[in-house]
Amino acid sequence: RQDKQKMIAYIKTKINHVQSDIAKQKEHGDEAIKYRAFLDRLTPQEFKTRMGEQKRARKANRRKAWIEARVAEQTAQMHQEIRDMEAEVTDGLEQLRRRLPKKKYEEEVESRRDEVEKRSLAIRKRYPNVDQIASRYADESSGDEGEMYFQEPWQLMEIFTQLEEQNLFLIQNGQDIEQSLEEVENTIAKTEKEMGEKAKALKRNREELKVLLRQEEAKVGKLKERLKQKGESEHLDNSLAEMFKKVSRVYESVVGPMETDPDVLSMLGAIETKLEEVLTRLDEIETIDGELILGLERKKDKDRRERMRKFKFQEVEREREERLKNSLQRSQAPVHRKTGKQIMFRSAPVLEDKRVVVDNSEELRNRADYHTFGMFISGKDGAVHTEVPPDPTAPRGKDGEDDD
Repeated sequence: RQDKQKMIAYIKTKINHVQSDIAKQKEHGDEAIKYRAFLDRLTPQEFKTRMGEQKRARKANRRKAWIEARVAEQTAQMHQEIRDMEAEVTDGLEQLRRRLPKKKYEEEVESRRDEVEKRSLAIRKRYPNVDQIASRYADESSGDEGEMYFQEPWQLMEIFTQLEEQNLFLIQNGQDIEQSLEEVENTIAKTEKEMGEKAKALKRNREELKVLLRQEEAKVGKLKERLKQKGESEHLDNSLAEMFKKVSRVYESVVGPMETDPDVLSMLGAIETKLEEVLTRLDEIETIDGELILGLERKKDKDRRERMRKFKFQEVEREREERLKNSLQRSQAPVHRKTGKQIMFRSAPVLEDKRVVVDNSEELRNRADYHTFGMFISGKDGAVHTEVPPDPTAPRGKDGEDDD
């Protein structure tokens, strides 16, 4: 009994040692599985793809070998059963050959041959074909995970070096993107600030223009009221219509065709804005090339004098033709003889010195418009002129031109 107790204690001790070893091995196995998963995550994708293809090839080979083995086994069993059936039929025919006459025996042989074929066909149908055998295959893993990519320590160090380089590149790229984003945000903030200031300035200008517009409208209203009180409303309407036509011609010549139906003040404001742009552009060009501007001014003055000379020559020709026409009409008119008593001669009136008053108000208005807007509308032809109008107060030459 003591020996049995000692044996039981010894066996329990061995069991405890084995269980301790099992626990240690399990712990080591779990740790190995964890490291294996870590190494699998570090394994390059190309190696994983190649190992996957090899694993699939092994599975396909196992399936093929299993199917071939089952087909061979089924085929052997089928052939054995057919052979046993044929041997049974042959033994029966041997017994009948001794008892039956030859003709009856041959008939029996033919019937038994047909029976053998039918039974052979039934046996063949009873066994499954290749597709049916393949459908019964159950894929089971062989437990072979294949070789690992990491066989040497330097491979792991190489992977770590590559990952470190990628991390450094990503960190640097992220810093560059953050810097670019910060610059873009600063630019957006600066642009928003500038646009806000410009918007405020434009709002202030708009309010100021509205105030000026109301003041001008008030002045226009007062002028209309005054003219209306004087009974000159019709003349005012004609003057306003004429002014609107002239401003419209200037607007179409300077700004372009009117898309809407603006009032006179709006057209004058647009003309002034356009002229400011042109003058600013001219100042820029003059800053870049002053000689070019001087040359263009001389050319324009020369063209203006040439046009004035032609215009005056045409005026003289027109007046001469008018005099010739009137003289021709008088010469062709019938002669009316005076009848009755001749009118008595009266004493000549007292001669008085006459002063010739030249109306140069239009020339003065043209010069004032030119100095204000950089152009003027001629009252003779209604055209827009950008050249400098002649000075009516300057002394005249022999041909009536301004002394340059």
